[in-house]
Amino acid sequence: MSDHAFLAPSSAGVWGPGGCPASPRMAQAFPEDGETQEAREGEAAHWWMAEAVEGREWPEGSQAPNGVPTTMEMAECAERMVSDIRALLPDMMVSHVLEERVHMPQIHPTLNWGRADFGAINVNTRTLYAWDYKFGHGYVDVFENWQLVDYMVGIANHFGVTITPEWTIDMRIYQPRSFHEDGPVKRVIVGGARFLELQAMLAAAAHEAAQPDAPMRTGPQCTYCPARHACPALRKVGGLAVDMSLRGVPSVLTAANAGLALRTIRTARERLEDLETGLEAQIMAAIRKGEAATGWTLEQGYGREKWTQPVADVIALGVLMGQDLAKPQEAITPAQARKKGIDETVISAYSEKPKGEMKLRPLDEKSIRKAFQ
Repeated sequence: MSDHAFLAPSSAGVWGPGGCPASPRMAQAFPEDGETQEAREGEAAHWWMAEAVEGREWPEGSQAPNGVPTTMEMAECAERMVSDIRALLPDMMVSHVLEERVHMPQIHPTLNWGRADFGAINVNTRTLYAWDYKFGHGYVDVFENWQLVDYMVGIANHFGVTITPEWTIDMRIYQPRSFHEDGPVKRVIVGGARFLELQAMLAAAAHEAAQPDAPMRTGPQCTYCPARHACPALRKVGGLAVDMSLRGVPSVLTAANAGLALRTIRTARERLEDLETGLEAQIMAAIRKGEAATGWTLEQGYGREKWTQPVADVIALGVLMGQDLAKPQEAITPAQARKKGIDETVISAYSEKPKGEMKLRPLDEKSIRKAFQ
């Protein structure tokens, strides 16, 4: 069996309901060139979290199995999830899985499996838990999160449980490095009946995605698709966006029509950006291999200038030169203080979040369902 499923749970938000059924096939045809450093760090952070749950806490700088050194940030970020798991486990009625492979034949008989970060069951309260750890910075919503739905099916299978309406489903995303108003832990609890509806929706999407002629559909899922540079559907949308930009716009529109027009323009811009970044990656890879790309070349970029010597040596140099090269002392940010465990009431008393300018936020079907549920 391959290490990666054709219908991977981690990509369920891409091939799942509302996504692109062709994405698994396209990703297989255009695989990414190796693992990114961010992905390697995320893998090491997951390892540290699982080790800490089991009571094995490694010192900073220890190498994870993939060779990435662990950091103090990894330890600090894992604290909340590790603490919540440890609080749950002493209950004698709770069994758990931690970083284990689970299978989801109800979603697809042969193409859907993956490694769950954490899952548990309390047979006494009829509660199932699926908690996912995210080390990245990009916000991930827990509401109708198809990766969690997928893993929950596998976790239930692992424990030999058939989910019925009487069960309670507890799904969480721990994302300590995503600074969002929802906080580092996003949680949703649904009843068994609603979960079975979500499971049926995901199974239908999996069936469509497994077909050899699964259709291509553009949307937010295009942003990280490795095949976006070669996607006919995305190119078509890009062409339509260019055509639309050449048309005149009436000087006066009703609010309703203006809203529709703005949504169309923003969607077109997002898809054009997806296509642009995909083509950029393809062209850069081609030039590195010695191929010519009409109208493009590679040039070296540079970051901000920085000292190469220790800070103390630089400050001492300034004293010798009659200049103060030290920075004024600053306090850490409220968010950093929160990560250090400072009580929220104390932080609130000493800090504020100034209001910015009003801005438009698009409403979609998912956000409306989330508001009502």
